[in-house]
Amino acid sequence: HAVYSANRVFRRGETTAPCIAAIEAEGPLDRRQLTQRVMQAKGLDASDKVLSQAIALRVVQTLRMRAKRRKIDGSLRRRGVCVWTLPETGKTR
Repeated sequence: HAVYSANRVFRRGETTAPCIAAIEAEGPLDRRQLTQRVMQAKGLDASDKVLSQAIALRVVQTLRMRAKRRKIDGSLRRRGVCVWTLPETGKTR
């Protein structure tokens, strides 16, 4: 199995922008959907399961940190999976 470090693929803040843009454009999205959008934005192979898993972890870490600062809301659940949305009021950045 190959092991990927998302830190080598993305610079600081590079995960956040595609996530926020996707949520702004499409509405609430879960981790899997956001991972796909981030990989597409970066031009990565979305069928690579190992890379996808590494990116998904990075996406979740990024969004959880933003949720702590109330920049994004992860309290919604869909079939047991966290769905990320933007707060109703205020700016995201």
